[in-house]
Amino acid sequence: MFADSQSDSEPNSTSSVPSHVNRAFLEGGVIQQKLCGDQTGETVDQLTHDTELIVEQLQAKQEPVLILSDYTEVGDADQASREKLRDVLGTRYFDRIAVFGVSPALRWSAN
Repeated sequence: MFADSQSDSEPNSTSSVPSHVNRAFLEGGVIQQKLCGDQTGETVDQLTHDTELIVEQLQAKQEPVLILSDYTEVGDADQASREKLRDVLGTRYFDRIAVFGVSPALRWSAN
């Protein structure tokens, strides 16, 4: 299972800000999340939706829900994205979750 959450800058934009792609996919029984670029409430919502589709498949097969989240390529994260992430982590079901690559500033703001 593979899902992409995409948000591209305007096609004719002269901005040098790269577009980002957040991905959620199942590999070896583990949900892999790869977050890239600036994060907003909308990008977190889309990644959450994509992840939940995979979670539902695992639960239907009575398999554990294991999540590995890679934050090494995250840019800025706005307040809405941090709040949504806190809500997701506090209300969704998973057996285990591991996160790596979180910047000290984002780690501090999440506490």
